[in-house]
Amino acid sequence: MGALVHERVRRLLGNTSAARPGVRVSCLYSLGVRTPLSFEYAAEGAWDAPPRIHTGDGDGTVNARSLRVCEHWRGEQVQVKTFQGVTHAQMLTDASVLAELLSIVRRENARENHDYISPGRGSRPGVALK
Repeated sequence: MGALVHERVRRLLGNTSAARPGVRVSCLYSLGVRTPLSFEYAAEGAWDAPPRIHTGDGDGTVNARSLRVCEHWRGEQVQVKTFQGVTHAQMLTDASVLAELLSIVRRENARENHDYISPGRGSRPGVALK
């Protein structure tokens, strides 16, 4: 079943590791939390029996390999910040993650404001230099 789902999703997404998004991206994720990687069932069709769960690194929900996909996009438009031991759900409430997120928003806001001509320089407000 897993192989069938994998093949369907792979065809839909293509090679996500090679596709750069074409816009500025801030990729924040956490590692260091035991995460399910695969489920092994005793026999085909024995779905009622509990599977053997193989675990590895990740955020408790998403495995490290998937979390690191943005590492393949590195460049001037991609910034990556990795946290340790923060679970998938805790990324929404962790103080260090939220501080980083606010820093990114402030930096992007300053960048956007810098891209506009100020009204005092003889132009209309909000006219982009781009």
